[in-house]
Amino acid sequence: MTDLEETRRRSAALFGNEKTVEIVLALDEEGAATAQQLATRTGIPHSLVRDALVRLVTGSAVHQVPRVGGSRSPLYYQPTPGKLWVAIVAAAQAIVGPPEGSAGRPAVEISRDA
Repeated sequence: MTDLEETRRRSAALFGNEKTVEIVLALDEEGAATAQQLATRTGIPHSLVRDALVRLVTGSAVHQVPRVGGSRSPLYYQPTPGKLWVAIVAAAQAIVGPPEGSAGRPAVEISRDA
C-alpha cells in the first residue's frame, strides 16, 4: 500500500471521507480558497472537494466567505479560527505522518494553549 493509499484509508476511517485530510491540509496552507482551487491543487475532483467542504462547514470547522460581486462570483471557504480547526489540522498532519510506534517523531505536537 502506498503512502497516499494509507493516508486515504485512514482519512476515510476517521473522517468518513478518504479525501478530507488532503483538503484540510490544502485549505490550511491556502487560508481561503474555492472548491475549484482546492480541486486543482490536490487533483481531487471538484464534486468530492465540495462534499468534504460541506461537511467541514456543517461541523463549523470551515465557513463560507460572503460573496463579493453577486451570486455568480466565486464562493470561498476559510477555516474557522479556533481550537477545532487547530485540532483538525493536527489530526490531518498526524494521519500523513509516520504511524505511531515508528522511529520517527510525531508529525505535529498539539499545544493546549491553541
